[in-house]
Amino acid sequence: MLFRSRILRPLGLELSHKPAPWKWSLCSKTKDGIPTKKKKGVVYEIPCGSCEEVYVGETLRTVDDRVKEHKRHTAKGEVLQSAVAEHAREKEHTIAWDSARIVDRAGGWTQRKVKEALHIACHKSRGSPLMNKDDGMKISNVWKALVGRSADG
Repeated sequence: MLFRSRILRPLGLELSHKPAPWKWSLCSKTKDGIPTKKKKGVVYEIPCGSCEEVYVGETLRTVDDRVKEHKRHTAKGEVLQSAVAEHAREKEHTIAWDSARIVDRAGGWTQRKVKEALHIACHKSRGSPLMNKDDGMKISNVWKALVGRSADG
């Protein structure tokens, strides 16, 4: 390397030397990621299998755990515990449990509540029917207007 540096220096060129990668840095990205439905602190959607309605919710736990609770409430007819159970019971619809999906992530309680409310507002601005009993956390109409605008364009 020194020989090449001496030859190139009179031409106004400099060589830079980069150390070889350390053996552990080559193996650092081999760890498997967490499966999507096992991630915590999420905003999720559960669609109805019989109509176009969707339930938007948030949980600190995994979406799998929360969906199991909704299933249990639905099976036991506990309509006061879950809007999904109420929808299934009152309309005699089948819920598409396997199609439940994560739509957003947030670690803090406030962030999850705001994101849940924004996703609900986005569905409403598009005219999508919801199973939710309320709009979630009260958010400014300015944010709702921005959500409506982003849904349009």
